[in-house]
Amino acid sequence: MEGTVEKALDKGIIVKLAEGITGWIPLEQSADVLPGTNKKNKGKELLGWEKRFKEGTKIQCKILNVDLARRRILLTTKKTLLNSTLPLLTTYSAETVGQPYHGTIISLTPHGAIVEFYAGVRGYLPVPEMSEAFIADATEHFRVGQTVKTWILTVDVPEKRMRLSLKDQSYWEQGGKQAFEKLEEGSIVEATVSTKLNDKLLLDLACDGTRLRGQVHVEHLADVPGSKCEKKLAKFREGAKIKEVLVLSRNPQQRIVTCSIKPALLEAAKNGALPSKYEELYRGRKVTGWVKNVEDFGGFVAFAGAIEGVVHKPVRPHFGINLCIGHFRDSRLRRPDCPPERTGSECYNCLCRRSPETMSIIIESSKCRRKRTNRSN
Repeated sequence: MEGTVEKALDKGIIVKLAEGITGWIPLEQSADVLPGTNKKNKGKELLGWEKRFKEGTKIQCKILNVDLARRRILLTTKKTLLNSTLPLLTTYSAETVGQPYHGTIISLTPHGAIVEFYAGVRGYLPVPEMSEAFIADATEHFRVGQTVKTWILTVDVPEKRMRLSLKDQSYWEQGGKQAFEKLEEGSIVEATVSTKLNDKLLLDLACDGTRLRGQVHVEHLADVPGSKCEKKLAKFREGAKIKEVLVLSRNPQQRIVTCSIKPALLEAAKNGALPSKYEELYRGRKVTGWVKNVEDFGGFVAFAGAIEGVVHKPVRPHFGINLCIGHFRDSRLRRPDCPPERTGSECYNCLCRRSPETMSIIIESSKCRRKRTNRSN
């Protein structure tokens, strides 16, 4: 719609829309690039801004919000919003999930931003969703008043909350959702390295003719964690093809697949020794996993899917042999009395396969609890 500038103030512009009706353009809604923010062309920007909003000048604007209680109309003259062909986001609705919308950053912290759309609709943009590459501080890359194209990840209609992303989600409605739901945890797929970060690789997974987003943390690049994983990470280049990638878990909220390329886990998945469901477990079954976390009482061992096992430190078995877990290192389980040549891929099977040693694994879930104890003769 068209309006006439009545008065330009330090914090915004008053615009006459019709007889007796005026609107307000906040300074951050006056342009895509605010005057004075570009140091190189600071003088030209200020001069152009003053000419554009000179009293009596006709301008094109768009209504952002109407506050009937305060009798105030909020306007914008941002060219990105005026020329946008995307639909206007005016309500909190589950139907908007996966769709792109233009919005404006109204609040910014190192950990994320608040983005406002139309009719007072707002959403939260966390820093991990701001870029495919790692961003430590959002304030170093974005600014208040900046117009951004966002995709809706989740919507909580009763609470009027939304989670946003700047990563292109158009693939989700073009077969990505079906491929994501169809992808089985514990399966092996092909992938391409899209981005290399300091602690992980971001992947494009080939699934049913579409590309899904995946990630491999540095400790899952080799069987033995540490320098070997770091050296392998250094060898990867963006665009590199990986023929075999193991799917460990799926995160529907973030629409990302966590993967591994550990040779021991890949071999276990091919041989059916890597469980992905609790229903696949039974007493005495030999399985392969990796150490996920360490506590004073022992450690947690993870498998594909959401399966985790608890390994307790044996204090002193009643048959007179005192064995205990010495220490956990990254994704590896090792004992102090275990020779170096025995701490390779075998360490992932030691919980169930190293029968000469006394260890226990307890698989816990809301449905069942299974315990396996191997005793040396």
